[in-house]
Amino acid sequence: MRRPGTGGCNTSDNYPDGPDTMTHDVNTAATDTQMSRRGSDLLGVVYLATAGVAMTAWIGGLIWGGAALVIWLIS
Repeated sequence: MRRPGTGGCNTSDNYPDGPDTMTHDVNTAATDTQMSRRGSDLLGVVYLATAGVAMTAWIGGLIWGGAALVIWLIS
């Protein structure tokens, strides 16, 4: 049975071990989120570096091809 004025949320119903369990779960979730965030950031940096290398190679190929075309036309 719920007590009036609790807004329908009784911590003893949700966490039979008491409010410390709830705090522990929140802290664990925050730590997991931070670790996941670091992994996501690292993966994002890897993707960004890969895109940068691919774009540099593409632009270099275009410049090389353009220079080769101009040299061929001049000769």
